[in-house]
Formats: sequence, structure tokens, C-alpha cells
Amino acid sequence: MTTISPSNTSIKNKAKMIESFDWVILGGGAVIQEFYIPVFQILQTDLDLKENISIIEPSEKEQEKLNHFGVNVVQEDFESFLNKYTPKKDRPTLVIIALPNFLHFKAMQICIEKGLDVLCEKPLTLDKESSLELYEQAKQKNVIVAAAMVRRKLASLKSLQFIVENNIIGNIKEIKVADGGNFAWVADSYDFYNGKNGGVLADMGIHYLDMLYSLFGDLEPIEYQEDWKGRTEANCTYSLKTKENVPVTLEFSRTHTLKNRLEIIGENGKAWIEKDNFEKAFFQNKKDLSIRTLRNEEPFSASDLLTHTFEAAFVQQIYDFAQAVKAKKEGEKEINYVDAKQASKTVALVEWAYKKRNTSTSFISKEASKYFITGGTGFIGTALINRLAEEGHQITAPVRHYRNCASISRWENVEMPRLNLLDYEAVKEATKGKEYIFHLAVATDGSNAYEVNVNGTKNLVKAATENGVKGIVITSTMNVYGFPTSPATNGVVDESWNDKKVVPAGQNYGATKAVMQKWALNWAKKHPELHLSIVNPTCVYGVEGKTYTTLPYFLRDVNRFTWINNGQGIANYVYIDNLLEAMLLALHTPKAHGENYIINDGYTTWKEFLTPLLLDKAQNIPSLTKNELEKGSFTKSENLIVTAKSLLGSYEMMEIINRNPSLKSLKKIALSITPNVKQTVYQHRENTADFTSIMKPSEPTFNPPNWLNSLFADTPTKFSSQKAKDQLNWNPKIDFQEGMELTTKWLKEQVFLDVE
Repeated sequence: MTTISPSNTSIKNKAKMIESFDWVILGGGAVIQEFYIPVFQILQTDLDLKENISIIEPSEKEQEKLNHFGVNVVQEDFESFLNKYTPKKDRPTLVIIALPNFLHFKAMQICIEKGLDVLCEKPLTLDKESSLELYEQAKQKNVIVAAAMVRRKLASLKSLQFIVENNIIGNIKEIKVADGGNFAWVADSYDFYNGKNGGVLADMGIHYLDMLYSLFGDLEPIEYQEDWKGRTEANCTYSLKTKENVPVTLEFSRTHTLKNRLEIIGENGKAWIEKDNFEKAFFQNKKDLSIRTLRNEEPFSASDLLTHTFEAAFVQQIYDFAQAVKAKKEGEKEINYVDAKQASKTVALVEWAYKKRNTSTSFISKEASKYFITGGTGFIGTALINRLAEEGHQITAPVRHYRNCASISRWENVEMPRLNLLDYEAVKEATKGKEYIFHLAVATDGSNAYEVNVNGTKNLVKAATENGVKGIVITSTMNVYGFPTSPATNGVVDESWNDKKVVPAGQNYGATKAVMQKWALNWAKKHPELHLSIVNPTCVYGVEGKTYTTLPYFLRDVNRFTWINNGQGIANYVYIDNLLEAMLLALHTPKAHGENYIINDGYTTWKEFLTPLLLDKAQNIPSLTKNELEKGSFTKSENLIVTAKSLLGSYEMMEIINRNPSLKSLKKIALSITPNVKQTVYQHRENTADFTSIMKPSEPTFNPPNWLNSLFADTPTKFSSQKAKDQLNWNPKIDFQEGMELTTKWLKEQVFLDVE
């Protein structure tokens, strides 16, 4: 490993300098809680967090979180606070702005007018003109306005800059940026999906635009494409060029995996930095193809105790901001920050891109119906909402949190209010004026499963009846029937089993769904004015799928997958689009009232079903019997802990765990083995300090979890959809071969990128 030593090692341990200021922070959301407060905790020596730092946050919910940090929290909106704020004569005040993007300009204007120096979270503004206006105002008032472009401070970027400046890979020929994954920021605020704040380009994109500007100067935009549907974009591609006419390609996503790197291709090789490796840059020579790394041993001047982490970049940013203000007051020149003029360069690129949108066309059709869809952020719910929104319908999709709303948040015709299904009055109010309801929300945790699956459904159905809703379709599950093996039916289960004694599968989940289904069908008989029907999907797979789509590969990749009895058990499956068609037919077919329908494309063995989804991992998979899996040399506790540790870095894996009743014990173990699991999972962080381990990963110990017996059970049960075919005129439009082709294509292009 090559290293860089700093030319000046004397600027160390100057963190005490920040104690000469008072700090006002406007906004107390996730970025403040996750980074800025810990930064002050690191930098403080004599600084009193309660006395010298004030966080201005109007939300009572956020205030409760902030109180745990031991800081002074003022529950007030920023404008009223600033208008009456008077700085101390003996201690200058520095302001950090972490408000929603569309409030940045107003907040900075007030601060400048009061003579307060400002560090503002990106983007400074969303148009070039206002950024330049701030620059001129700040210059007139002798105030510093700095854009918080924290990734400029990363040790990895500094190493990449060294490679570029020293011509290590020769003349630059091409620049590529790809940053994407399931949106997983710890913040749980609708502000991320407010169109006024921009989408993925204004969020992650502006970081990369700024890094490229710091490396190559001005960029010229050429072409921009996105999936904006009236509110925000979740995916976009952007083509630009440098002033030397080097082509630049940017690709960003909040819904699928990308390579997550900034790559510079030269005539003699290429160099790159990884999004989650904050320590070093990588480079490769065309001649020998060996990969080398470059690491700056001491990239931070704020403290010699800082390690090569993302958090350290925040420490450096705070230090540089304070240092710049101190230098200004002492009549010195300090330019180690991104001023509003520099910020306007990248803001202009975002503005140019967003002006390419066709804002004159509404996404709501004249024949739009009003839908209410619970569980809209899950696999089925997201697919259903995207389909109905594309048709121009108006949709209300109540949510529990906003972390996985990226796909449906694009639409102007989709509203996402918070709603507690156990609050009947709130449910009744939320469903007023709605024509149709799809109820997909589900809970899988213990007693909470009964509350949500049964009582929550009762509230929704009763409210729908009272409000005159035209129709409601409730999603149940094949698990309500268990996996019976009656010789009389040759192992085939249909809706006639509603009246038979069965043991539901899936623990509390299946049991509570069975109770719900029986109650709902009885309600329908008594209330013919409300069209109510139920669908019982089998194993749903397809594009954007998780449990029966991406999970097998995830498990096999860490040697946690096994065939059960050589995969000869029966897999009952339904492709996502076929299920959606059945749900819509159940809603609009009069004879479907008071009926439930098993929705199943067909059945095959688990081995035949899962092999295409395992892609390049399908070979040499061991096989165990059910008993061997349960009673193997790996004990249950060891099995869960090892599996949990191996999968904690995957937010997508945690989402699968959250939505499956059989995996709840795994989640509990996962949360207990590391105190920082939320940060680890939601921010996609991995410890990549050891480059050798990245390039030559060791094979994990074979240790499959015993809940594979639940998900991929060795059962002979086959489910029949004949009733849906007869009464709904439903037939799978996408057969098994086409469904697998569509799914594996998506897996290769957007999930497991290294597979050919």
C-alpha cells in the first residue's frame, strides 16, 4: 500500500478553538443527531453542550430525541427564533443550517442580515441565482456562508486527488459515477420526498458534482433523464463534460443497487474511490492489472486522533468552518470552505437538469378513481401503487415510516400520510371520500400481529362500510391453510378448505390472518353494500421482489443456504404482475363479493423454482433433511448469531427479516449483537480497512438457518386457483419461463451487479 504523508504536521489538536464560539443549529433532524452532535462531543474539551449549543427544532417528536444528547433544545420555528436572537458581545455565534432544502435561502438571508456566519447543509439552494445572491450579500456584510460539502473532506477523495494531480493513470479519458441502493437514511421525515427539496440528484448527486468540481473545475451539462412523476426523482442519469471535453456519466438511484464508486479512466489505467470506503483510493495500471491502494496517513488537521471515517470528515468540516471565521475576524484570509459562489456551480447543474422536466402535464387523469392502499411500501403494495399511479388514479398510501417510500414517492398523485390503523377515528377520517381500498398492511410480531392483522383490519372494514366505500380487497395468505396433505385431494388445497380444520403456517402471522379472514368474510355476508373480497397469494416473486426473489442469493452468498431434501418440496408461486391483475379483478367483479381466492400461477419443486434466482451461486449447494437442519452440529443460538452477523450490512436483508414472521428471532439476535445496528444497516457501512480481505474473501462456514424449513418447506401441498379462473376470469398472463427471465434480468442488472 502506498501512503501520503502530510507536508505540514504542525496543525494538530486545535479543536479547542471551537470553544470560543456559541453555536446555533437550525433543525434537529437525523443529520444533526447522527453526525453534528457527535462531532461536538468529539471536539469539546471545555465546551458546555447545554450552555454553548442551541438546537432550534419545532417538532416535539424530534425534541424528545434531542433531549437525550444533553443539549439545549428550543422548540420554535427558525424564523421567529432568529428574528429575536441577539448574539453575546463576548462570544460570536456560528450557525449551522440543517433545515429542509427549500428553507435554506430564507434562513441564510436572515443570518446574513444579523451578521451571523453560516454553515449550511447541501444543497445551499436549488437555483444558481439565489446562491450568487447569497454570495454578494455575505460579501457586503463580511459574513461567511459555507456549503456543507462534507465529502470533500474525505481521506479517500484526497488520495484520489493526489492520483489525478500526479498523472498516475495518464491523461483522463472518461469519468463515471454510480451511486445507488435501497433508500435507507435513518431520517424518518416526509421532507425527503417533498418536491420542493429535490430528489436523488439534489441529495446524493450534488455531493458527487461537488467532488468532480473540486477535482476538475467547471462541468458542462449535456443530457439528463429521470423517473420523476410530479414530485421527486428516485433514479436519474446525467451526462456532462469537463472543460477539457472529458465525458462524465452520473447515475443515481434510491431503489436499486449500483456500483457505488467514482471512477476515473485514464490512458494508462484507472483510479476510483468506493462510496463506503472512506480510507483510501484504488488504482490499476493497464499493463499488470494489479490493484493498488493509496492512503493518506494524516488527512485531517482538526485532530491527530481522527481515523479515516465518514464521521471524521464532519469533524474536519466543523473545524475548518470555525477556523475560517476566526481567520476572518483576525483579518487573515482563510478559504478552506465551499463558499456560495463555488456552491452555485453545482447548484446550476441541478437546476439545469430539473428544468428538463415537462411540468405542464398532470399525472392525474380526468377519469381518476380515489384509492386507499395500506402496506403500500412493501413489494406488492409498491407494485400496485406504481401501476395505479401510472394509470392516473389518485392514491392515499398511509405509512408507518418513510424509509422505504422512494419508488412511490415519485408520484404527484400519491399521498403518504402517517396513520395508526388501531385508531378507529383516524382511520374513518382518512378513508372519507375514497372509492376503493386495498388492504395489504401486515404485522408479524407476537401480540402486535393480532392487533394489526385482526383489529386493524376490523377498523378499516368498518370505516369503509360507514364511509360508503365502493369496494375493498384484503390480502391474506396461503398460510391460513397450512400445508395439509389430505389423500382425498391428492395434496391439492382450494377454497373449500375454509370450512376444514387446519393448522395455519407462519406462526402468529398465519394464525392471525386466519382469524381476520374468517371475520371479514362473515362481515361481507352481513353488509352487501360494501363489496369485499380476499386474495390469498402463494409465494410472490418478480422484479423488485425480496423473500422469494433476492433472499436465496443473499443466503447462498454467505454460505447460509441449503436444499431441504434436495429441494424436492413443492413451491407454489405467483408472479407479481399476475397477482396484481387478480387483485383488480377481485375488486371490480360483482360475484367476488364475500369470496376469497387463492392466487397461484402454478407449482414446481423448490429446486426448479430457486435455481434460476441463485444465478451463479446455484452450483454445489449441499442438501439436508428437515431434521438434519434442525438438529445439526450448529445449534440454534449459534446459527442465528452467525447468520445475523453475516447479514447485518444489508439493508435489503433487514427489510426481508422485518416482513417475515419466521425470521423474527433472527432480527432480535441481530439487534442485540451490535449497539449500532441501525447505523450499520441504514447507512450501508462496512469495515473495508483490510484491502486483502476485500479482494480475496474467505468462504464463510456453512451454517444454514433452521427457518429455511419454514420458507422453503419440504411439503407436498399444491394450491389451486381454479376458483379465481372460473369466477374472476383470471389466468396468469406471464408464465413461469417469462417471469423468471424478467426477474433474473433485473437481478443481474440492478441487484447482483457482478453476475454475467
